[in-house]
Amino acid sequence: MSRVDGASVIVGDLNCSDIDWSNLCSPSDGVHDTLLNFTVQQGYSQLVTQPTRDNNILDLVLTNEPVTICDVSVQQLFSTSDHCQVCFKVFVEQSSNEEKDSNGDSYFRCWNAADYDSMSVYLSTINWDRLFSYNLTVDSMWSAFSDVLYTAIDLFVPTKAIKKVRNPRARHYPATVKRAAARKKCL
Repeated sequence: MSRVDGASVIVGDLNCSDIDWSNLCSPSDGVHDTLLNFTVQQGYSQLVTQPTRDNNILDLVLTNEPVTICDVSVQQLFSTSDHCQVCFKVFVEQSSNEEKDSNGDSYFRCWNAADYDSMSVYLSTINWDRLFSYNLTVDSMWSAFSDVLYTAIDLFVPTKAIKKVRNPRARHYPATVKRAAARKKCL
């Protein structure tokens, strides 16, 4: 297994209801113990503490940097699923909000001015079952899903040109300081 530099998050319905995450023990059945051993050996923490289906914790949030995840909560059932939603916030360091258009001019997305209601309506018109039924591999599913999201972003998140003037008095903190500030905010 290759090592990743930085935080990793694994989420999903892993159907291992017999793992006791608070005591880190499980039955030795080749499934539950394998997942638990992987989690412990790779330095992951499991952050969901409430049942997500009946009395079982099936839907997991695993991370090797627990301070980058906060506000983990289990909420009502999702759509027609028999599983509850797991919501959480992820703190990540953004390398740059700057993008370039086809002319090479720099711009950034104005997320505060985005039309989220229209974006929601647009996304609700997508036939997700059909989209995923035509994309049979994980890579093609991700590509199709990403294409829909990028289209929604292009349609409903305005952009603003970046002026080329630099303020010589502006402070630019190193990545380590930015990361520490994000962790402080999470804690």
